[in-house]
Amino acid sequence: MQRWLNKNFPKTSYDCFRVIFSPLVDWNQSAGWFDNDGFKEAQAHVNFPYPSEADKKRTYEENIMLDGQILFTEFNHAFINPEAEPYFDTKALNTSSHSIKT
Repeated sequence: MQRWLNKNFPKTSYDCFRVIFSPLVDWNQSAGWFDNDGFKEAQAHVNFPYPSEADKKRTYEENIMLDGQILFTEFNHAFINPEAEPYFDTKALNTSSHSIKT
């Protein structure tokens, strides 16, 4: 995951990736990232991987891939969002949203 994200988002890099598991997250998984004095960390906040009835019907490898999909979905925000942020306040973006007719 890290190699693919680093390759496809070359302007964004991190010194550390941290996965934070919490039962308080439930299905409200999220990502966070910060830069503190030059040290950059990306975080994925995800629910504990409690086994479900569906998990018991899949192979170990299938469950690993599905759990990895959750992590990837969160970590990709730590790459996509910083690369997209410079465009959020551009004149083209601001004027295009006003020209949409409903």
